[in-house]
Amino acid sequence: MKITNLIIVAFLLVFLSSCCNNDDGNPVNQQIEGKWHLVQVSGGFVGINHVYEPGTISWEFNPSTNKLKVINTNTDDNMQDIFDTGTYDYGFQLNTATPEICPENILLNSIDYGCYTISSNNLIISQVETDGFLIKLIRF
Repeated sequence: MKITNLIIVAFLLVFLSSCCNNDDGNPVNQQIEGKWHLVQVSGGFVGINHVYEPGTISWEFNPSTNKLKVINTNTDDNMQDIFDTGTYDYGFQLNTATPEICPENILLNSIDYGCYTISSNNLIISQVETDGFLIKLIRF
């Protein structure tokens, strides 16, 4: 009987310690850290598809400060490139509108840019469910 109680207590301790919500160690948010190249912006109401050579526009996410540093050397004003050169705030929030599509949205410069996914060396930010943009970046 004592062994059964000990196993139950040990299980509860492991379970409770794994339930702590500490965003400092959130691996998904930490995966965004580093430099990325903006390579494509598509979608929107008019259905644009702008492709950029890697190195034309870079985004650098710093999770320690929640700052996004953008270096934009695109000179074509007719191409949608999201941000001019500068430093912007970024963060994450729960997706309460369509959690079945993605659990969390990304905020850039205090604007909800919708769902995001990070896989391998790709970062996709998608507003397509609201006729917005699909933004594709590759890791620098």
